[in-house]
Amino acid sequence: TRTWNAVCSVASLRRGIALARDYAGRRFAFGATLAEKPLHVDTLAGMQARGEGIPKDAGKAESLYKKACNANHAPACLELSRLEKTDEAVKLLDRACTIGSGESCGLLAARYQAGDGVERNLTRAAEIHQKACDGGWGQSCLALGALLHDGRGVPKDVAKANALYAKACEA
Repeated sequence: TRTWNAVCSVASLRRGIALARDYAGRRFAFGATLAEKPLHVDTLAGMQARGEGIPKDAGKAESLYKKACNANHAPACLELSRLEKTDEAVKLLDRACTIGSGESCGLLAARYQAGDGVERNLTRAAEIHQKACDGGWGQSCLALGALLHDGRGVPKDVAKANALYAKACEA
């Protein structure tokens, strides 16, 4: 009975995904099919990468993430940066940060702070942490506060550091 239930569950999930893909190719919204929308493509890429309802395939997931990233979908650029080598990952994080992803800005700033894939530059790290903090990424508020508290890469400002620590707690 358990085997039968497992087989039926997988078959139903595959059928559901097949129907969703077919529907996405036929349904027009805002001048394009759903299959052409970056959020939809990003969702499919995530399912492909994790093997949710479809066989796990990193190559297909990567191509779907690239398609969504090329359409300026920041979360896809972020996920793609996690699959890429260091140089390409930095470019993707920069792109996602420019689009407005606070998490991507925070990860990019951390790379500048540590010198991971880029030349270490605490001033640049502080600038990017500020953008990420303004975007609601609490970890960057904390990191920028530490840089300001110690005066690393930026002028020392304990009062501003304390305000950023409080903001990090609220984020």
